[in-house]
Order: sequence, then C-alpha cells, then structure tokens
Amino acid sequence: MRRAVALLITLSVIAVMISLLGVLFRYLDRAREEALSHCALIEGDILYSDFSRALKEGIGSSPSLETLNTFYSSPIVISAENGEFDLTFYCEPAFNKIPISWLGRRDEKGYRRYYELASSLFDKLVSDAGLRDSGKFRELLQKQLSGESDRQFSVDSRLGGKKDIMTKRKFHELMDEYRFAEDDENIYKVKWERYFSFADSAKEPKSSIDGEFITPQLLAFISDIDESLVEENFKKGELKNFFDSVGENMKSYEWLFSKKPSANMKCTARYGYNDNYYTISFDYRAGWSKGFEFVREEK
Repeated sequence: MRRAVALLITLSVIAVMISLLGVLFRYLDRAREEALSHCALIEGDILYSDFSRALKEGIGSSPSLETLNTFYSSPIVISAENGEFDLTFYCEPAFNKIPISWLGRRDEKGYRRYYELASSLFDKLVSDAGLRDSGKFRELLQKQLSGESDRQFSVDSRLGGKKDIMTKRKFHELMDEYRFAEDDENIYKVKWERYFSFADSAKEPKSSIDGEFITPQLLAFISDIDESLVEENFKKGELKNFFDSVGENMKSYEWLFSKKPSANMKCTARYGYNDNYYTISFDYRAGWSKGFEFVREEK
C-alpha cells in the first residue's frame, strides 16, 4: 500500500514538472520564431498565463506535502544550446514567516499571543542590529498598521493604497524615513525577510503559518534552539521529525502552525529577451493567480 501511495505521489510530481517544462519548451520555440516581432512585456504576459494554467492543473488547491516539497526543492531551468535564450522559473512559500501585520493586532480579541510573538521577534531583531531608537521605528510601523497614519506612499496598484496593508515596498519606505530622521543606517542591517512576510496580496494568514516550510532562522527563534542546530537537523517538509530529533513536543506549537500545507506561493520567472533580462512575478493562491508584475533588469 505504501509503495502504491509513493508511486502515485511521484507520478503527480512528475506530471507537474512535465506540464511546466511543456510551457518552457513552447516558449523556447516561440522565442526562436518570433523574437523580433513581439515585445518582452507581451512575452511576459504569455508566460504568466501559461504558468498560471500549468500550476492550476498540476498543483491545484490542495497539493500533498510531498508534492510541494519536491516542487520547492529546485528551480526549473531551460536554455538554448546556442546560448541565445535562457529562462528560470521557481516558486517559494508565501506564508512560511510571521506576517508583519501581526504587529498591529495588539488590541484584537483572541490574537494577543500572535501579537506578542511578532513583538518579541521585532524587539530581538532591532536590538541585535543596535538601532538608536527602535521605539521610533516601531511607532512609524504600528501607526501604519493601525491605519492611523496619513503618510503617503508610492502608488501600489495591487492593493489599491489601503492604509493598513503593509507591503514590502511600503516597509522599505518606512525604513528610509526612519534612517534619515534618526541618521541610523543600522536599520538596514536587519534581515527582515528571513523572519517576516509582507502583504504582497491583500489576503494573508491571520492565525497560522506554514510550518513545514518555515525558514531556519524563524524556527530557531520560535523554538529557542540554536540556529546552527536547526540548520543541521531541519529539513523542509519534516517539521515533526525535527521536533522529535531535538526532544521538543510539537503540540506546543499547534496554535501557530497550519495543520495542512497550503498552496500559497510566490512565483518568479526570469528570462532573456533581445539582449535584456526581465523578471515576471505573481502570487499563486490555491488555484488562482494574481498580482502580475513585470520588471526589466538594469544592466
């Protein structure tokens, strides 16, 4: 029975990979034939459509842990033999870190411990970085999260300018504001993205994160275990095995980690077109794709 289940899982993963590779090969053929007649943005939009369809058909809305673990393990890369074309596609878990929005939930009933976890993590990071006035930066951040701030940010069309949504772009602007107000470059020393996630879409987890794919740095903080020990013993998709190996009871963290792996990811494709490189990215949310972005890389 176990062999049969393992075979089915393997076949499903292979099917996903074949489907995605099919997208890449179709694009390669198209790039060879029509490289001079289509602009990079049109090609990016076609890629977005094709990848979205492949993910919906291959990953769906409720993939198995084994499928996601294999899918996240390495990027898909394809290139022309003559070196004129190459494309890399990969996806990363979207909800495997602490949402920065939890710092704004201090007064929400039933969410106190989520706020306290985010708060203690914030305090540790700014303390380790040696910020001159961490209270000032926290005040800027919490005013924005609570919707009390009237600060004008750069236009973020994906989220319609909602005040209480903290995107990565907004967060970086707050960092810049603090840095110039306090003349404190230590704000840039904090590796925020190893621990916190940002609202790249308006929907994010309110009370759980994807523990199976948690970052080693965040797991070390949450479990109060030395980071080197976590990096040595933790393998993505094997959270329970990790806790067992270090003698910890995973039940202590059931309030924080989601019970099932989620099909929520951030996907990126980088490709060359007419001597330039471009990146497209989008959010995949349990069967649906949204938030398409297109960027030309600077030479």
